[in-house]
Amino acid sequence: FFLCEADRVEASGAMSNRGGGGGSGGMAGHASVYIDETLPLFGEDSRRSRAADILFGAVAIITVTVTIVVCFTRKRIDELDSFFTLGVVLITLPQLVLLKWFRNGDLHPKFRYLIAFMTVSIMLLCGIAMVFFIRRDKRDDCL
Repeated sequence: FFLCEADRVEASGAMSNRGGGGGSGGMAGHASVYIDETLPLFGEDSRRSRAADILFGAVAIITVTVTIVVCFTRKRIDELDSFFTLGVVLITLPQLVLLKWFRNGDLHPKFRYLIAFMTVSIMLLCGIAMVFFIRRDKRDDCL
């Protein structure tokens, strides 16, 4: 994996020098290019946007956790409720991976809006699941 054309030329020059052909060592006067891989690709975020991201993520995690707890602590656990909760969890897992990549700086900042939209969608799905669970409990109590 080469970061730029200069790295490719430098690497090919180094490979040709290993063969024992005595030269000066590749391209004369070419400086080695070093890129720190620990730095984010697109720069650092401001404190305000970082705090908003953390708050937004915390609310989403709390919402999903409450949905899971409510599903499995009710009087009667139904298979449909378990599958609904499993669906919420399976939708949440890739979202967590995207958030990790975004926080590490590996995703372009324009993905922030997609991540926010998906987080709101997951919280809405959790709200729908809670209403579904509560209405089923009330209906079962009436029977």
